[in-house]
Amino acid sequence: MPPRNATPLATTFTDSLRSLNSEKYPARVPLRIDHNLLFTVSLSVNPCATCVNNSRVVADINNVTFVMPKISLLQAHFLKIKGVFTDDFPGNPPVVTREFQPAKDAKKFNLGDPVEKNTVGVPAGGWTAIRFRADNPVPALVMQ
Repeated sequence: MPPRNATPLATTFTDSLRSLNSEKYPARVPLRIDHNLLFTVSLSVNPCATCVNNSRVVADINNVTFVMPKISLLQAHFLKIKGVFTDDFPGNPPVVTREFQPAKDAKKFNLGDPVEKNTVGVPAGGWTAIRFRADNPVPALVMQ
């Protein structure tokens, strides 16, 4: 096993991963983009008198702290329960350290055989791009 701080080694490994892209397992990468979404993710440590270390890690997306809902979005949708989520999520998040530059950075996207995965690493002060087809039949939270 490499050491825990072997970031260059881990980056080289994850960058080398490719899909199975074949007739049997085609990589169906959407080539036309109809929506762009920008999210900033922040991690902080807040004081907490009842926590073991007197602190706890908190996270936010676009400067909005996550609060666990008491009912799932899907259940609220089917039961027509109002007020479980809102559509006022901030669309202009705070500026990040290394901003995405479409003309320069998009040329590096792997659209031929990208890895399909459900977790992505975001470098500190950096960015990551994901491309997906939103084709599942569940209620979607619309960002403005």
